[in-house]
Amino acid sequence: LKHYQQAALATLRRFLEERDYNQLGKLVVDIATGQVEDDMRPVNKAKRKAGMSGGAARARILSSRERRQIARDAANARWGKKVAVGQ
Repeated sequence: LKHYQQAALATLRRFLEERDYNQLGKLVVDIATGQVEDDMRPVNKAKRKAGMSGGAARARILSSRERRQIARDAANARWGKKVAVGQ
C-alpha cells in the first residue's frame, strides 16, 4: 500500500474502534469527498520515520547469511506448509 493509503486505513481503524458503523460510513464519505482532512497524527509520523531508519540500520548490521535466513523464515511463515497446533 502507498503511504496515503496506509494513513487512511490507520484512521479508519482508529475511528472504527471509537464509533459505530454508521458514523464510520459517514467518515469514509467525508474523507472521499474532501470534507474532512485525513492526515496522520504526528506520533505516527515519528514512529514511521523511526521504523524506516531502524530497518536500514538492522540491514547494515546483519551478515548476508543472516539476512537470507530471516528472508527464508519469513517466506516459510507466509507460504510454507501450515501445521496444526500440537503436532
